[in-house]
Amino acid sequence: MKIRAGIIKRKAGVSIFFIILSPLFAQAANWPGSGTAENPYLIRTPSDFNTLGTSPSYWNKYFKLIADIDLSAYKNKYQVIGSYATPFTGSFDGDGHSICNLELDYMNVTLAGVFGRTSNAIIANLGVKNLKMHVYSSYAGALIAYQEGGTAVNCFSSGSVYAYSYSNMYIGGLIGYADTAVIKKCFSTCSVEAFCISNNIFNYLKIGGLIGPYENSSVSNCYTTSPVKAHIYSPQSDSVIWAGGFAGYVAGNSSNRTDNCYSTGTVYAEFPSCYGGFIGIFDGYQYSGSGCFWDKESSGIETGIGNGTFNGVTGKTTSEMQTLSTFTNAGWDFVDETANGTNDYWRMPVKGYPRLEYENFGDFNKDETVNSIDLAIMSCYWLESGGWEQGDINCDGTVNWCDFSVFANQWPQNTAISNSITDITKDGRINFKDLAVLANHWIEVCGLSDHWCDGADVDRSGKTNFIDFQKLAKDWLKEDKIESRIESIDICYGKSYDVSTSVNKHSFEFEITTNDSVEKVMFTTPAGNTFEITKEAYKVQQTYVYFDIGRKSLEGGKWKWWYKAEFPNVQGLGDYGDGEYKIKIYCNNNKKYYTKVWFGIPGTANPITMPLQVPVITSFINGTKIQSPVTISWEHCTDPYANKILCSVYNTYGSYKYQVELPIAATGLGSALDLQTNYFYYCDLAFEAFYQSLNADNILIKSHKYLEANYGFLAT
Repeated sequence: MKIRAGIIKRKAGVSIFFIILSPLFAQAANWPGSGTAENPYLIRTPSDFNTLGTSPSYWNKYFKLIADIDLSAYKNKYQVIGSYATPFTGSFDGDGHSICNLELDYMNVTLAGVFGRTSNAIIANLGVKNLKMHVYSSYAGALIAYQEGGTAVNCFSSGSVYAYSYSNMYIGGLIGYADTAVIKKCFSTCSVEAFCISNNIFNYLKIGGLIGPYENSSVSNCYTTSPVKAHIYSPQSDSVIWAGGFAGYVAGNSSNRTDNCYSTGTVYAEFPSCYGGFIGIFDGYQYSGSGCFWDKESSGIETGIGNGTFNGVTGKTTSEMQTLSTFTNAGWDFVDETANGTNDYWRMPVKGYPRLEYENFGDFNKDETVNSIDLAIMSCYWLESGGWEQGDINCDGTVNWCDFSVFANQWPQNTAISNSITDITKDGRINFKDLAVLANHWIEVCGLSDHWCDGADVDRSGKTNFIDFQKLAKDWLKEDKIESRIESIDICYGKSYDVSTSVNKHSFEFEITTNDSVEKVMFTTPAGNTFEITKEAYKVQQTYVYFDIGRKSLEGGKWKWWYKAEFPNVQGLGDYGDGEYKIKIYCNNNKKYYTKVWFGIPGTANPITMPLQVPVITSFINGTKIQSPVTISWEHCTDPYANKILCSVYNTYGSYKYQVELPIAATGLGSALDLQTNYFYYCDLAFEAFYQSLNADNILIKSHKYLEANYGFLAT
């Protein structure tokens, strides 16, 4: 393969290094089949699939995937299928399989996706799972960067899409840009984020949860839960962002429609922008559609269309979005109903949003919960032949321990006795995960050399058998006290000063780390107000007011739950206050547990005093260009209330984040930071009053207040 390197000149003083991978000497294609509709080429290995990207002479043929493809070994080596000059014009049938673990990291690619440019192609029955895309590109989508004509059907994506560019951008969770295309029965859960850098020219960023923009295209029976974030750096031009939960920009004629689609993700767009819960800008004066929805509560946006008029979309509450009649009344075709048709595009879980019928999970009865009912279904077909819905998860023709091992890892986990020998996985719980390990080592000979079959030989007899199962069953799902469910609680007041805008923000933050038995968290403040944190993420951004509520998984079966609020003035913190906080957690054993936290100086009745000295960085001027490595130093902190310094340096792409805690006497970082050039970075410097202690239930409590200054610079 030839490699050519060079420099693209963007403007005076700014250069970008790029690499072009030329397929002139690509690996020879050696796929079974003849590339026709009747006898397509069969793709079965990562090498087979990557070879397709280096073989443009085959891009007008028919292909079929016959296995899931793990591309983890092709980080930054993957060859995108379809280019500007030679688009993919053939047919690719995924046959229900997926492209997994593809990672594109800092690659300078014109078209970023599994497929680059397609023209009148058919992409069907294909998933893109666990994608990690962080690219310099104008067109980016997990499945297709630029779809020109053709059809995408029964396709989906998960993972993350991050892109940045100095020019116009088209970014989507599944498809970057679609023109005169047909897109149906597709979905995306990718997080989608983009940063457009404009220098003396007008640029626009069109970004959406499913598709960036689409024009003259028909889209039906699709959905996205993707969160969307859009940033723009435009100091000397009138560049703009168009962002939507479903699509950033839509235009078309009377022959095209958008029908029976929905979005639930949050949308964040920096000014100047037009953004909406469903579409950023609707420019299709002849375009039509019906039966589309967005979740007003989960998105935090009351307006479906940022600019323009489209009568086919309606905002609903989360409860309404999880009610079957909302959609059947709009003409959606569901399983087990015939009034709206018999194609059965959708199914409605017992709890949750509509799902496309072809989606498969370890949830055999499709009630969106893996529980004893699914276990009963699997038991009925044990050691018998059965399909996926009978428990044959790995589709090898028999329901057995192999399927059970996969199934067990999907089981909702309860809390159990920690430090027990029957806690095989050593996660503090005795549950189906431990049983899964035992199943994998059933009737095996064990010893010290293999750590007693990874702990499955509970009695250390040298063989896994029913005696080990009996000991495991004895400790099954026994409960612990609240201190085994809660690891720590963190309460914080903050004041941030933006040096660029001279704007202050006042924030309240509540964080609690638990094990995975906790289903919901509630806390009551000293001001008498009660707040709830559930499994569903919730973000609301209004003028100068911001709420971020949710949870995320941590290593070791733990969860971090958070409630964050930002206000333009200190009066906004009146709902919280100093003093005693009452915490209540709801667990999956249908029990509630309580504890109390003192937000103040431990061992006293005194509140924590907010530091008064504003941090001042002395090593550079805010907003300027700085040559890397970057030295960061600041004025000495003499504030009597502060006892710690926090410094964070990061860029908006998420590719770099440096955090450090320093003693109060520090006046700078110990060494300069070697930063990637042509990136815009932020430096947050805070003087903090920090205390930690154990409460009456032996839970670690962290209480702190900080005063922070926010600086920015461009690394060169």
